[in-house]
Amino acid sequence: MKLPITLRTRQAGDVVQLPNGVIQKLRRFLINTKIPAYQRDQLLVLARGHQVFWVEGQPLERLSAIDQTDILHVVLVQSPDVDKSEDKS
Repeated sequence: MKLPITLRTRQAGDVVQLPNGVIQKLRRFLINTKIPAYQRDQLLVLARGHQVFWVEGQPLERLSAIDQTDILHVVLVQSPDVDKSEDKS
């Protein structure tokens, strides 16, 4: 799997690859998996460009872009808050 991979919400033009090899628009995938419309824009996805590899709450088996021999280890790091004001007592 090539980098960079981004954790983000969905964007226009996003696609997923189904286990049968068919490329499907992410919008259609979310509709077909019965995700309510009000939740779709809030779900997180892992993507490279517009190719989505993972959708929050969906098992990896639904998307074949990552096969069983791939290992994906994700570490989320929060940047230090540079705007913190120092306590001047």
